[in-house]
This record gives sequence, structure tokens and C-alpha cells, in this order.
Amino acid sequence: VATCIESLRLLEEAVLSAQRCDDAALLTETAVAVHQVALPLLHPEFSKLVHRPLALAAAALEAVDSPLSELRAQLHAELARCELRSQYLHKARAQLAKCLALDVADEAAQQRLDRVLRPLAERLTLRAEVWSEPEGLEQRAVLRLERALGTVDSKLRKAALTEAVALLDEAPLLKEGDADASRERALLWSELLGACWKDRLSALTRRCAMRLLAWPVDAASEARVGRAQAEAHFAL
Repeated sequence: VATCIESLRLLEEAVLSAQRCDDAALLTETAVAVHQVALPLLHPEFSKLVHRPLALAAAALEAVDSPLSELRAQLHAELARCELRSQYLHKARAQLAKCLALDVADEAAQQRLDRVLRPLAERLTLRAEVWSEPEGLEQRAVLRLERALGTVDSKLRKAALTEAVALLDEAPLLKEGDADASRERALLWSELLGACWKDRLSALTRRCAMRLLAWPVDAASEARVGRAQAEAHFAL
């Protein structure tokens, strides 16, 4: 992790130098490198560390009108996620709009992107209507999590997280073979685990960790889920 963070710092300087040189090829290369180095750090606790380099990379590719539309969309999607975690809803919407405006020609690439954008758009909608009550148990659990993340009152956070865990426990089983939904459910357990761990809610933390480790996801092909399950092992 420390190596990735230091590499990102150096790459930030490289992006700025390439901008001063007005070298489109160098800008593109450094932006690609930023994204590759940032991949292991795309986790809530590192949001503040990766935000600036990702923003520089996205701006650099936008400035030269890069044809790497999938990469540009991925950068804007991750920036939207960072802004959402920091409670900047208008900035998150702006990044999501930039992502959606890009034309990703490859169908497989667009499907990969859709798997990221769909839950992100749902989170933005829930956050904008934070006091409404969605119908599905999983959506209601997400709403409680968003409420917990949006308050500084420890008692309110504990209450919201307790409700979120209970609701997700009661959520209906997913359809067999729905890999996207299964991944999102596992990552939601991971987010709840992180929030409970941060507030030192040991019983809820263990409960989330056990649910996450029992979730039938192919961690070998899902890097984010694999990292989440490793953290769950550590929490136990």
C-alpha cells in the first residue's frame, strides 16, 4: 500500500509535468499509469488519497480528447464514488454525468461499466431522497448505511448500522447465476463491515464478516470481493 501511495504521488508530478510540456502522448501514458497504480487503493479508506491523482488523470485525458473512452469513464465513475463518500452529491452527479456522456463502443466494455454505474446511480438516488423509504430490503439497508455515513452522532450511527445489518440479513436470496447482484450484495456487506469496524461495534462487525465470508462469490475472478473477504478474515 505504501508503495502504491508513493507511486501515485510521483505520478501526480508526472501528469503536471506532461501538462506543462503539452505532450498528449505523455499525458495519456501517465494517466493510464495513474489508473493502474490506483486500482489496489480503490477502497473507502483510501478515497482521499486517490481522489487527486484520479482527478488529474481524468482531466488530462479530457484535455487531449483521448479516444480511451472506457478508461475515461472508469476514472469518472471512481471519482463519483469518492465524491459520494465525501458527501459531495453535486460533484458526484457531475462526475457521473461525464461518465455517461462518453461513448464506449465496445459492448463488453460497456457491460463492465454498467455493472459499476448501476449501483452508483442507485446510491445517488437514495442519498438524494434520504428520508424516503424504498421497497426492497436491500435498498432499505443501503439507505440505513447512507444515513449512518452521513451523521456524526455515534448513537444514530449505531442505530442505523444495526438496522442496516438486520435488513440485509432478511433480504431475499438472489437468483442463482446472477453474478452482478451477488457481487453487489457481497460488497454491501463489506461496506457495512467497514462502517461497523470504524465505530468499534464488535458484534455487528463479526456478523458482517461472517456473512461476507459465507457469500458464494468467486473471489478469484472478483478482485474487490477477494480483498473484502481478506479484510473479513482480519476482522474475525
